[in-house]
Amino acid sequence: MIYRRRSSLDVGMSFLDVISCGFGAVVMLVIIAKDSDIPLQAIESNKSNIELKSDHNKREILSESIRVLRVELETLSEKEESLRDRLDSVTDQIKQKNNETTNQVKVTSEKSLSPDRKANLGTLNSIYAGGIPVDRQHIVFIIDTSGSMKRFWPVVESQIQSILSIHPQVKGLQIMNDNGDYLLEGYSSKWIPDTKITRQRVTKKLKTWAPFSNSNPYKGLVKTLRHHTNESGGISIYVMGDDFTGASYDEVLTTIGRLNRRNKTETLPAQIHGISFPWGIGNRFSTLMRELAHQNGGVFVTVHHPLQQ
Repeated sequence: MIYRRRSSLDVGMSFLDVISCGFGAVVMLVIIAKDSDIPLQAIESNKSNIELKSDHNKREILSESIRVLRVELETLSEKEESLRDRLDSVTDQIKQKNNETTNQVKVTSEKSLSPDRKANLGTLNSIYAGGIPVDRQHIVFIIDTSGSMKRFWPVVESQIQSILSIHPQVKGLQIMNDNGDYLLEGYSSKWIPDTKITRQRVTKKLKTWAPFSNSNPYKGLVKTLRHHTNESGGISIYVMGDDFTGASYDEVLTTIGRLNRRNKTETLPAQIHGISFPWGIGNRFSTLMRELAHQNGGVFVTVHHPLQQ
């Protein structure tokens, strides 16, 4: 048998060893790279840089907001100071005019006085003070508390104090707005005792009193005539306002005339007086109150004030 000798291989063991070592080196590098902390540190470093930049931007935005707010606060402070100066100026004018004969009150009702009421006017036996009868021992104020009246509320308060001053001592008083809401709810449908303390309480309460009003004294008059006219000697009602929004004069005049009927002694249960302020629209309140006062034994007074518009 003849044996053929194989030719030598092109790839020997040495070459395979080199390839295997190279492949093992690559595997080792991959394993080492996987377990290394370097990439993680790089990521954390980038994250920190991003957070620092974000915090810096937030600080800048916050600083700008604070600056804007400070500018707005300074502007508001300047406006507040300006408004305070205007308020002080108006208050000084009011105080000055209040010292001039109760704000230059002009009584216009003398022409409507009946002959028997004119008889002793101006004499020592007169029952009138400034043209207003003060012989009743119970008095009621019905006050319009609408926005136009509240604009010059210190003037209204001054007129209330002036009327109280010509009634230095009465048996009872009551204050409500034109809708029939009482100033002191604890005395609803009753009389407020006339003492120094209660007058001080009334004065203090008036400063912040602001119930809803529709500039129509009808409800207040009806409530007064139904709940406060059972006193011997009768009562005096002072209706204070600057406008009348009712649909009809006749409805008010007819209803009030029916409720305020003369008794057997020919004395009206209530004298109704009108105090008109000049800040309303038109003369509807004056028209109504002149006739109400004339029909119900009262007087009508128009208040002229330098702040009127």
